[in-house]
Parts: sequence; C-alpha cells; structure tokens
Amino acid sequence: IITISLLPQAIADFSITHGNAFTIQYGLTTGTENYLFRGTIEVIDKNVTNIVLTCYDKFYQLTKRLVNTTYTKTDSFAGVISAIIADLVTTYGGLTNTTIEATGSVTLNEKLFCYDSVVLDKVAALCQVFNYTYYYDSRDDTFYAHSIGNRTSVDSFSTSTNIDNKPSWIHDVTPIINFLKLY
Repeated sequence: IITISLLPQAIADFSITHGNAFTIQYGLTTGTENYLFRGTIEVIDKNVTNIVLTCYDKFYQLTKRLVNTTYTKTDSFAGVISAIIADLVTTYGGLTNTTIEATGSVTLNEKLFCYDSVVLDKVAALCQVFNYTYYYDSRDDTFYAHSIGNRTSVDSFSTSTNIDNKPSWIHDVTPIINFLKLY
C-alpha cells in the first residue's frame, strides 16, 4: 500500500479515478527505466488543501480478490499444484506474469475446493505444502513462487578454484547443523 498527497488541481490536470493504474518509476537516464511500484488507485480522499491517493500494489490485490472454482485431478491442470497456483494468480488474481517452480509429479488427492476463497489464502496454503516462498516483484511485474533457498546459478565451490584452504570443521554433538567455515 502506498499513500500519495497531491495538490487539488491534480484532479483537473490528470484523469485520476478509482481503479486507474498507478506506477512509480525511476532511473538515471530517462527516469523511467525501473519500476518501484505498480498497482491501482483504490481510495481518493479529497479535502480543501490536498488530495490523498491510496494505492494497492498487485500483490496486495490478491488479498482482496475471491475465487469460486474447483480443481480436480482430471481437469486441464491434471491436479499439478504449480499449475493451479499459476491459474489462481493469473485467472483470479489478475496478474499476468508468473515464475513458479514446478512441483513435480505430486498432485491433488482428489479435489481442491475454492468457494468464496481469498486468492492469496489458497496460494499460501498450496505453497505451504511444498515449503515455497512467494512474492511479487514490481520491477519485472512478476509473481514468483519457489522453494526456500532456491538459487539458480552456475557458481560451484571447488578447491583451488574459489576455495583456497581446506574447510575447517567444528564438531559438536548437539542435534543441530554443524558450522562450516570457508576461508
């Protein structure tokens, strides 16, 4: 959510109405290379000295949209949970771009009922099954869902390339992960 205060003549100078797209951009060359915020105007509060606009970003809008549908193992999504998440976000959430890590061959048991459900609540429940994190990035206007700690990179650690010394292990017997220190 973002709140902007404008002078009253802004209503006359610009076509500001409820539901209009609202973006904040920045950049070094043209001032519009990067997006800081993408959303819509949801509240226009007019008074004598200023106009206050309250805008919701696209991720927040997922908390306000409802879905009424049922997903089964035999529909076009074949019960694949990553495909269902993408459909919830695009068809019912209103976003257009998604990058969702495939959930593999794990499918729904039988049916997923979405009756008068909040889109983000269903997405959160499905992501929790796979321990996925999810977020919206306004820079590229994309909804992401992937496993926690997922990182796509060609980097790998190997001795004499990017590890100079042997790793030094500190052993302890407590039931936690041991600490690895690389020099």
